[in-house]
Amino acid sequence: SDPQRYPRGRPGCGSASARSMSGTISRTSSMRSRRWARLRPMARRRAGRTNRAAGLFITGTDTGVGKTLVAAALAAWCRARGLNVGVMKPIATGVHQDAGDGRPCISPDARLLARAAQVDDAWDLINPVCYREPLAPYAAAIRTGRPVAWTQIQRAYRQLGERHPLLIVEGIGGLLVPLTRRRTVADLIKRLALPCVVVARMRLGTL
Repeated sequence: SDPQRYPRGRPGCGSASARSMSGTISRTSSMRSRRWARLRPMARRRAGRTNRAAGLFITGTDTGVGKTLVAAALAAWCRARGLNVGVMKPIATGVHQDAGDGRPCISPDARLLARAAQVDDAWDLINPVCYREPLAPYAAAIRTGRPVAWTQIQRAYRQLGERHPLLIVEGIGGLLVPLTRRRTVADLIKRLALPCVVVARMRLGTL
């Protein structure tokens, strides 16, 4: 390029700024590839363990932000690369679909996750707690007189971990959605001891 038209240090083809930006993009892409590449050895190392699986917990800044889409995409990505991945939607509300196995309801999000991961695990494991009321879990539990069963969630998580060394778990609503009087989604993430991915909207004020 013409050095008079694009002086050193100003944006332009071959300038230091352009080269720096290109390097930043390349490094970012490389970092993402390395981060996901770590899932494969993590899954292999934990394949023989029954107490905890590797994986991710997908939460969001609010309801309808795209948690299910991201979780399903990650599960499909792992399956396409030969990873034995399981999925879980521990708690769901506002559900009106029958499970077909005697259960009163099953989350359509759980069905989508199961299809993405290509698994045939029991719905009681994939979606152990389900309410028909379209409310926060704590409110739905009060309305139905059926508290969120923490023991059932943990048992389902352990059983899925025995079958799949890698798990993608989708939460409900945002981090501080109440599950019980004193517990939120954040407490569930801590209980399962999984790293967390927060799905956010691309708009002003999200963070």
